[in-house]
Amino acid sequence: MRYNKSFGGREKYFPTKYKKDRTNDCVIRAISHATGIDYKTVFQDLLDLSWKTGHLPDEERCYGEYLKFLGWKKHKPFRKANNRLLKVGQIQEHSGTFLVHTSSHLTCVKDGELYDSWDCRKASAYSYYQKERNTIATINCKNCNTPTPIEDSIDEWCKDCNKIALLEEVA
Repeated sequence: MRYNKSFGGREKYFPTKYKKDRTNDCVIRAISHATGIDYKTVFQDLLDLSWKTGHLPDEERCYGEYLKFLGWKKHKPFRKANNRLLKVGQIQEHSGTFLVHTSSHLTCVKDGELYDSWDCRKASAYSYYQKERNTIATINCKNCNTPTPIEDSIDEWCKDCNKIALLEEVA
């Protein structure tokens, strides 16, 4: 897994050059990376939700509700065949975007790459969040006539013929 040092957009608004400039904003950084929402927007949304719920923005009771609102779902930890937890660096085997809990930290793994301000690939990966995909229709693939679910704004891959589904609407 490749590590990309990133501050999640914080560098646009605040200094990040020196160690003294760093802060415990892993939740904001990770959500910014995973969703593509601007750092300050995520920060403000979490502060607003924090004010309403009475929980701090970096508490899971607060950001978990925010992620649920954005369409993300919490899952149990990734495990090996021997039931041991995977390390963050081993999640590269799974495709997609994940917000992964480690011990007192939240990080973003996107398409097998880690985006964070520090390298946490050796940390155990606990529960994780993943974006839910909403099926909005089912149509047939013109290649193999297999029904293919169409999910919100994602190019659909026909799993039977292994091609981008050339789709025709089901009557």
